Amino acid sequence: MIFDEFQGHCRQFLSHNIVLIGFSGSGKTTVGRYLAEVTGFTCYDVDHMIEQQMGQSVQVVFNRYGEAYFRDREQEIIKQVSAAKHAVIACGGGVVLNSVNVSNLKKGGKLVWMKTDPETIYNRLKQEHDRPLLNGKGIEEIMSMLSKRYCLYEEAADYEVSTDGKSVVHVGYDILRQFIDSQMLPDIDCCSLTPH
Repeated sequence: MIFDEFQGHCRQFLSHNIVLIGFSGSGKTTVGRYLAEVTGFTCYDVDHMIEQQMGQSVQVVFNRYGEAYFRDREQEIIKQVSAAKHAVIACGGGVVLNSVNVSNLKKGGKLVWMKTDPETIYNRLKQEHDRPLLNGKGIEEIMSMLSKRYCLYEEAADYEVSTDGKSVVHVGYDILRQFIDSQMLPDIDCCSLTPH
């Protein structure tokens, strides 16, 4: 099956949006872009949309206005993108802290928890400086934050995919495999799909 045919099947048979949740550094943005290319869906990156709306980075919004203000903007954006069709939605790490967000996302989407070990998260984020709740934190703090959110991710998720030691294509394949199995898409080798 060629790439364009697969995209057509995705639009025809995938009735739910693909919603990516998980801790910061789990790869939601990168995998979201890949999945959008492969499926032909539109990618919505919630944190990026907040940055565009505010004209400032997430870090600046957190520092200047506080977390509560950020979460209010996040809830507004989630409500908007939840109404989209044929979408891949990459959510911020704290999206599950608000049950309204989870309810809105589930109206038209299936939530995929991108499970990632704390050590992997730490290694991915230690060189970045634009993560508002992680800036300067060590692996112990990441483990503490992750343990507080673990049950929320687990309760919200329709599917779970491990990202540790996997490429973007491999994680994308694992996600599509779950959607294909559950939505009766034609059985294909997703790894052979390369956007053109």
